[in-house]
Amino acid sequence: MVSKKTIFSSIILAAMALMSTNVKIVNADSLQNNQESKMAVSDQAPFVGPDVVVYYQDEQGNDIVPRDVIEGTANNGYITNAKEIPGYTMISRPANATGIFGAVPQRVVYVYRSNDSHLVSMTLMHNAYIYDLNHQRIGKEMLPAFTKVNVYSPLVRLTDGSLAYQTDTNSYIMAGNVFGTLRTVKNDTYVYETSSKKTSKRIVPAGKQILTFGSRYRFYDCNGYYRVGGPKKQYIRVDNFVKEVK
Repeated sequence: MVSKKTIFSSIILAAMALMSTNVKIVNADSLQNNQESKMAVSDQAPFVGPDVVVYYQDEQGNDIVPRDVIEGTANNGYITNAKEIPGYTMISRPANATGIFGAVPQRVVYVYRSNDSHLVSMTLMHNAYIYDLNHQRIGKEMLPAFTKVNVYSPLVRLTDGSLAYQTDTNSYIMAGNVFGTLRTVKNDTYVYETSSKKTSKRIVPAGKQILTFGSRYRFYDCNGYYRVGGPKKQYIRVDNFVKEVK
């Protein structure tokens, strides 16, 4: 027969074993380090985003006054402002004049025109679309060839480098529609009124340089033609000119 003393001892040993499996020993130094680590993460400074650089330039892309540099925190907003510059008038406010600081530097460009520019009347030599400063077409309006337009002189460059005239309505017409592009005739050729009708029997000799206006036309014979005069219809086939080197 098992004595009461033996049973009691067994119960005590079982209880101690159970306690040893459920009790977690915590190191005080480890607990303190963990708390300090959490505090360090939460106390970190917010990420500072790259600068926003503001340019004040003329129509040729030259700086008129020193650039402004705006610093800020990523994902926060920024605001830029135009400047009053003596002798110049702002003609283009950038789309990103206000925005959000991001992960890469940002360039903001205000464009100004010299007050010395003057308005002149010119004749279009080719049908012309209207563009904005970024060389994006404005609407579907097309000005017909030989229309008189008021433009500012001198020529300006659009943001992609294309030469254009700015109109008195703050839009742009490509320079090739006004002054044309000088090209060299490759083969003896005629000047055509239509794809099958010559303007005369006079031959334009190879090597002669001729002004062409605007982009190519395409007639019923599917060949491309450049306008070479007007207001009467005067065209020379594209393949009779020396190919341009890009």
